Amino acid sequence: MKKFVIFLLIFAICPFVLVGCDQKNEIELDDYIFLNLDYQSDKVSFHLYFSVDESGLSYQGGEIEKQKFLKNLEKNIETIRMEYLFSLALIYIQNPIEEYKINSGVLISPVIYSREKGLIGFDINYTSHSAYRYYHGSSPSGDTSKNQGNIFLYKHSSTGRNPFSVSISIGQGQTIPTGERYKNMVIESFSGTNYGQEYIASYNPSFVYDYSCPYSYIKTDADVKLKQNNTYHNYWIENDLEGKTITLTLQYLNLFTCQVFILATVLIGAFVAIIICKIIKKKRSKKR
Repeated sequence: MKKFVIFLLIFAICPFVLVGCDQKNEIELDDYIFLNLDYQSDKVSFHLYFSVDESGLSYQGGEIEKQKFLKNLEKNIETIRMEYLFSLALIYIQNPIEEYKINSGVLISPVIYSREKGLIGFDINYTSHSAYRYYHGSSPSGDTSKNQGNIFLYKHSSTGRNPFSVSISIGQGQTIPTGERYKNMVIESFSGTNYGQEYIASYNPSFVYDYSCPYSYIKTDADVKLKQNNTYHNYWIENDLEGKTITLTLQYLNLFTCQVFILATVLIGAFVAIIICKIIKKKRSKKR
């Protein structure tokens, strides 16, 4: 499919609006599927979007065929959205807490198509950290595991599966990576259209995962890293999903230990200085 250049995307607070980077950080891709977990200081949001090659679709099939494809794609993405909705609803039913209910503690947007950005997908917004933990367990930055650093530097590294590489069941004991399923759903969206097989077969998206947060002490092994509007973005870009992982490392100075060390150093220094002064004074008195 036709190549195009996209800006590294950053999602606005509003779940229905997409904005690009002000900085000119660019990645050249053919097509892509974009997944973002945005962990801010007061809330957490999830975004899943698929790129749409408007010009290529129009050139290869015309306006009518493009609209058929987009309608099919929207329907398939709605299936993914409903799966997320049902999984959240099931968690709530098992342990209902009023403040965390759907449309209160968690807000799910409809499937949104932005012609301007060439993207179609949806957002899930958790209104607080506690709401996110309620549905997903521990927070991404809330790990309290054993310190791998020293008494002055706290360091902990954790490695997990790239969200696109997590296996899901497709029935009859078979599984495929989540990203492959998403890719197949896009290919299925060409069903009933007159697009040529060669064009359909050329669809080979990159899988872009972005973990974003306002914390500079979280380090990663991401392919691309940048800071935008006080948020640190970490992008993993994959084409082959088999066994792909991501690593997050919490690393920061233990301020309390440092303060105690500095205070102890000052006190010891003062004590030594007093002893030296007394010795000097005593020697002077003997000479007199």
